[in-house]
This record gives sequence, C-alpha cells and structure tokens, in this order.
Amino acid sequence: MTRREAIGIAMGVSARVAKIRAGPNSGDHFWEKQPPSEWTAAEINQLTTNSPWARSPMVYAVRDQRDRPFSERSPLDVQRADKAHGIVGLWESARVIQDALHGTDTDVTRRYYVINLAGDNWITRALRDGNKLPDRLQEIRHYTKLQLQERSISIDHAEDVSVGPSRGILLCFPRRAITPEDDEIQFVTVIDSFRLQIRYRTKDMLYHGELDL
Repeated sequence: MTRREAIGIAMGVSARVAKIRAGPNSGDHFWEKQPPSEWTAAEINQLTTNSPWARSPMVYAVRDQRDRPFSERSPLDVQRADKAHGIVGLWESARVIQDALHGTDTDVTRRYYVINLAGDNWITRALRDGNKLPDRLQEIRHYTKLQLQERSISIDHAEDVSVGPSRGILLCFPRRAITPEDDEIQFVTVIDSFRLQIRYRTKDMLYHGELDL
C-alpha cells in the first residue's frame, strides 16, 4: 500500500465517522431545509411531539426510591408503558423548538436547559395536585437530573405554565458544557413511586449544523 492510498483510506474513514456523528441524513429534515416561517402545522406538531428534542419517557414502577440512588436499576423495577401515555419531554430551551413555538430568547432559556413535561396525564397532575409544586419539587429534587457519561446536572427549579404554547411543567437545569461527544443525555426523575427516564442523543439534536440545547 502506498502512502497516498493509506491517506485516502484514512480520509474515507474520517468522512464516514463525521457522517455518523452528524446522524443519518441530518440535512434532510424540514427544519434544516426550510425557514420556520414555512413550517406547516403538521411539521411543527412532529417537531414538538416526536423529534430529537421531543421524546416520550420510559416509566418504571420502583420498589422504594429511598433505598437506593436515583440512577440504580433494580430487577424488581417494572416498566409501565401506560404511565408514559400522553406525556412528552420537550427540550424547550433549544432554538429550533423556540422557532417552532414562535418564542424568543429569555433570561430563563439563556441561563437554563429547560425540559417541558408537556401533556395532561398523571405526571403533570401529580406535580400540580393542590398547587403544591414547590413542595413536590423539594420531594423529587434529589432524583431530578440530567445524567451524562461522567457527571450530572441537578435541577434548579420548576415552573408550572398553565397557558400558552409552553403549557406544562418546566424543569430548569443550569447550563453546563455539553458537547456532541457526550453522545447521550438522560433525564431522570422520580415522581411518587415511578421513575421516569428520557434519553436524548446529541448527534441528532443539530440545528443548522450546531448542537442545539
């Protein structure tokens, strides 16, 4: 093998790796090809309910959240798909989601990663029950985190938004450095006797070629 052939092979491998990191056909999504003013209602609905920034949770019935760290799995935990029905974890601080909602940058979105638990089901009702969200937040504070490979980001505060396009429970996490190399961000919380997990893949959360959180 000549030196030129070896360089050619290496460049081909690098190109394939870059394509994988960027995600398959990442430039083919409508949010990359069209300006927000041209997005249809159906496309906005897809972006805000089933996209890299909008993921449904995995829900597990936990034996007793007090007897182990929040991230530890137990063979007795049982997946409860019924509890996940009607809820989505929307990464609302992302620019692409703000464009879909016709929002603008605020002090909150500049300072925090904001995940909106959007939808009306047992999760949001349990948090809102009796207007006790601040007390509920204290209860779940230890368990509500963004988990990365070797570190985690704890929740700062929550807001209950009952009107407007951002209706839901907004969970705010201080912005810390997250890069595509982190690969996966896992949102974890415990509500009542259930653990929620939502996985976001950074390689898919690209907007105009940049990681958008």
